[in-house]
Amino acid sequence: MLYTDASIADQVVTVPDLSGRDVTAVQKTLTALGLNLRKDGNPDLASAVATTQDIAAGTEVPVGSVVTVSFHDPNIPAD
Repeated sequence: MLYTDASIADQVVTVPDLSGRDVTAVQKTLTALGLNLRKDGNPDLASAVATTQDIAAGTEVPVGSVVTVSFHDPNIPAD
């Protein structure tokens, strides 16, 4: 990851619990914290919500980090 400002590279934020939120809410939350979203699962389904995330809620990470979030429709049974 390339940082053009050393002060940004030193900033950390706490990853929130994203479970149960839709794609738009997750994107807005992460963007506001300076984090990036990588979508997994079925994020394009209208009723899809976040079910898991690769960085646990409460973990401190550098600004600019990528959080992978899995989205699934709660009305469709898992395989």
